[in-house]
Amino acid sequence: MALRCGRTLLGVEGRSGDVFFADGVGTGEGMIDAFFDDRQVGTTASGSPRTGLVQAYDGVVLWTPEGEGLSSQLNTPNTSAASVLRKLWDGESIATVASKRGTPGQGRSRALAAPYSFGLCVGYQDRTLAGLMEGEAGGTPQRFVYLGVTDSSAPPEPPPPPGPVRVRLPMPGETWRLPGAALSQLTERRRVQLRGGSTGESPLDQHWPLLAIKLAGLLAVLDNAGEVRPEHWEGALTVWGTSCAVRSRALSTARRAAYRAKDVEAVVAARAQEAADEDMRARAERRVRELASQGLRRADVRRALSAGQRRFLADIWPSGDAEFTDRDETPISDTKSAQG
Repeated sequence: MALRCGRTLLGVEGRSGDVFFADGVGTGEGMIDAFFDDRQVGTTASGSPRTGLVQAYDGVVLWTPEGEGLSSQLNTPNTSAASVLRKLWDGESIATVASKRGTPGQGRSRALAAPYSFGLCVGYQDRTLAGLMEGEAGGTPQRFVYLGVTDSSAPPEPPPPPGPVRVRLPMPGETWRLPGAALSQLTERRRVQLRGGSTGESPLDQHWPLLAIKLAGLLAVLDNAGEVRPEHWEGALTVWGTSCAVRSRALSTARRAAYRAKDVEAVVAARAQEAADEDMRARAERRVRELASQGLRRADVRRALSAGQRRFLADIWPSGDAEFTDRDETPISDTKSAQG
């Protein structure tokens, strides 16, 4: 819904090229393949149009409401999804990959060339977000901005629609510099790291400088400012702080759910063990009654029981009792009765 509203409200001017929107993420190769399409690339000897798979889009926006499925794919060994996603986030040119489209045998390999834009919107429940965090060591969750879909401060009456917003994207070769305060902050952080000091940041916050730079640039674009100003940097830090708060809340909820699940599992396991113990005790009691009725002494009864049944013998026939007393309180002698 947020992406549909954004596409309706936002008009882009400036850099030529189309943006491809798609529902679903797919594999790492599929993310790259979304930039390509069949276009006319020349003519044949007879003058007929010749088509080929070319990089047809300046930007790609993918979205999926199934974050749990994406996390599973990103965390699966020997798949390219996580590494490709990190490269797309960095804006790298990506080496030749095999395209799923095109005619087999006619050059299905493609290389994605920078510059390009890539966006990914993923829907998560609080309890499923922990799956994305399993990729912390590789740096995947650090590349996301986390935003909530609920707002406790929402007014009773919705505000009026903002109307279309026209923005101009920077042209190729156009450079925007960060304001002095931002450069000083980032330079000081880098100096601390270079000297072996600690920034006191969580491992999940290690990529915040580049994320903040990206956010500041986006705010400048929305503001049609033509440059990144101090207020855009401050706004970016506010968005980043909100992202951290949303992420922390979601992870806390996920941890509490996990603890509750473990508690439930423990209760279920304990009840299952109790039921198994009750069944084993009942079997042991029937066996002891059977053997005692045959005149066996307690020591002989113990040897005749299975290992699992023996642990209940002390309760069924206490070692100090000469006779076995059944539940109907009828004593059975510990020694064989005399005949005749």
